[in-house]
Amino acid sequence: MCNQLKSMVLLTTLTMTCIILSPLNSTAADEAKLIYKPLVKGAPNTRIGGGSRGSRGSRGIEGSAPVLSVLAPDHTGYTIYSQPTLYWSISKVIDKPIKLTMAYTNFTLGMEPIIETEIKMPQNTGIQAIDLANINWKTKDKGLIPEMEYQWSISIIMDKQQSSNDIVASGTIKRAPQTLADKVANQISKETDEKKQVVIYAENSMWYDAIDQLSKLISQNPSDQELQSQRVNLLQEVGLTN
Repeated sequence: MCNQLKSMVLLTTLTMTCIILSPLNSTAADEAKLIYKPLVKGAPNTRIGGGSRGSRGSRGIEGSAPVLSVLAPDHTGYTIYSQPTLYWSISKVIDKPIKLTMAYTNFTLGMEPIIETEIKMPQNTGIQAIDLANINWKTKDKGLIPEMEYQWSISIIMDKQQSSNDIVASGTIKRAPQTLADKVANQISKETDEKKQVVIYAENSMWYDAIDQLSKLISQNPSDQELQSQRVNLLQEVGLTN
């Protein structure tokens, strides 16, 4: 019952920024459907939902804690950019510190985070954005390296004295190989229709760039039902609203 309730809350949270309009007819729904093609089929699940670090802490905050989610595929998602924009969602605004962390998944490259910074608690619930171009990086490169995999996470610090109570959600991201990134960037530069750019990103496996472009278009056109439907569809394709 608890899991079903959390799923319902998560679905509401991820879609609550959408304007509720009359349903699309079947033709419009088919035209709005966005097909995401993963670069690697059958990749392992790397996304972690927004639960507390320890079961003891979980019991202590049960019922009062927000549902936290990163907008990331259940597998490693790709981007063509060195400093992409990441998205996450929260079901409830509370007066607690929030932290963004990013680290290499390959610990031989270093176990220290390359990003570890506090971010402001949003004033509203729902989908939030973090532009990595505006974040302090601990590395000289100050950006994602092509073909390198990273884990990124959002944490709500429920108790500074008890880290096991932190609510954490995480996903993984990889910057595309340069040849693929150049190919996608070239296609994007030739396409002036921003809605079609979303399709280019999705069909070329760039999930993070597709959700970013789509979310920016929704911000500019909040009453566009087709865009809203496409984002819901894109989230469903990676299991975020099941």
